[in-house]
Amino acid sequence: MKYFSMFSGIGGFELGIKNRGDCIGYSEIDKASIRTYEKNFGKEVKNYGDATEINPETIPDFDLLVGGFPCQAFSIAGARRGFEDTRGTLFFEIAKVIKRKLPKMFLLENVKGLLNHNGGNTFTTILQTIDELGYDAEWQVLNSKHFGVPQNRERVFIIGYLRGTSRRQIFPIRESGVASIQTIFPNIPEIGEGHRVYKDTGISPSVKGTIQIAIKDKFQKTVYDTTGISPTVREGHGDVIRIYDGYNRKYTKEIGAIRQNMLNGGSLIQLNNPEHSTDRLYDPKGIARTLRSNAGGCGAKTGAYKTTHGIRKLTPIECERLQGFPDNWTKGVSDAQRYKQLGNAVTVNVIEKIIIEEQL
Repeated sequence: MKYFSMFSGIGGFELGIKNRGDCIGYSEIDKASIRTYEKNFGKEVKNYGDATEINPETIPDFDLLVGGFPCQAFSIAGARRGFEDTRGTLFFEIAKVIKRKLPKMFLLENVKGLLNHNGGNTFTTILQTIDELGYDAEWQVLNSKHFGVPQNRERVFIIGYLRGTSRRQIFPIRESGVASIQTIFPNIPEIGEGHRVYKDTGISPSVKGTIQIAIKDKFQKTVYDTTGISPTVREGHGDVIRIYDGYNRKYTKEIGAIRQNMLNGGSLIQLNNPEHSTDRLYDPKGIARTLRSNAGGCGAKTGAYKTTHGIRKLTPIECERLQGFPDNWTKGVSDAQRYKQLGNAVTVNVIEKIIIEEQL
């Protein structure tokens, strides 16, 4: 089986396909991702570069197209339908190649939100486009946590079959049990390579001008110690006080009372939703949060994890394990780039299940 890879990133589809097929070309423009890709796969396979500039006539024939196209905003215009409505989106670049090369199958991946974007009209347009191209489609939302990696990562996978060719139904795929995130922690006592551990009773170093402190079961973001004094309270739109529970709130008598209570040795009182995702501390005995490619310029969001030795984020190697990549797959670029690449990657284990075990 010969396949063509689009929006290839660091090669999650390729690694998942393994020896089941030969890659005849790929498409990627991010320099750091290309560096990681070439380190692991070599430079023999041609990179067709920017997907918007690919001339399908220059691509050799292939049997399967794979790609995790970026989830950019779709614009559905008026009463227009089908193939024409995808123009201007990156999905159209995939459709353009499929229309010219007519592979027997394709396998695409995107975020779960694609299904209900714009009231479901976006996904309807994609399905109409696939139909107009002469393909039948099936799809399923799969969560990485059910495929051997303890990460809560829901993605929709779409399989297309060229109408008139032989095929077998792949979806629905039965999901397996869930493992603990402790399975990806290093053997050295829960302390990540090259990462400082933050204690519950202390304050971490400054990160982009923000001091981080952990109290009880929350990962707090505040520049003020719980035993100290609050800052000067200012009036005006947007002026807020970062009080001890880590939430941005207007100064009120309630906050002042809580502050005084704390100074008197009282316990913390949460002022806001205790499930606020940015402040949650994750338990290593549970499941990792979804890896995200960006966190305000500070690298990917991995979540903060409370171990017996303190609080820390995941290391790049641990993120590689959460995505099903071998250790040090992304080594050779900065940690910020490693986190970004892994946050954008497809989970290898899911691709293996679809391609190998389900015999796509």
